Amino acid sequence: MDFSSTRQGLSEHVVAVPTTIWQSPGELDVAANVANAEFLFKHGVTAAVFAGGVGEHDRLTTDQQKELLGAIGQAAKAAGSICLGTGLGRT
Repeated sequence: MDFSSTRQGLSEHVVAVPTTIWQSPGELDVAANVANAEFLFKHGVTAAVFAGGVGEHDRLTTDQQKELLGAIGQAAKAAGSICLGTGLGRT
């Protein structure tokens, strides 16, 4: 992809990197995260990085990450053509 194509792609899409919502330390709030994702997708976000994009990846267990991404993946699928990703490890 050349510069012009990259620039056009970025100007046509909105990317979000929301923080993970917790009920309490260590206890994921899946419903609140899904509601947040649905809101973002409904209001024009076309690509999103969940479950660690802002540094909380190391706080999520593998099971929590799978649960969260599975639930958000369903919301993304329901919203149509969405690009969904996850954060990885420490920076």
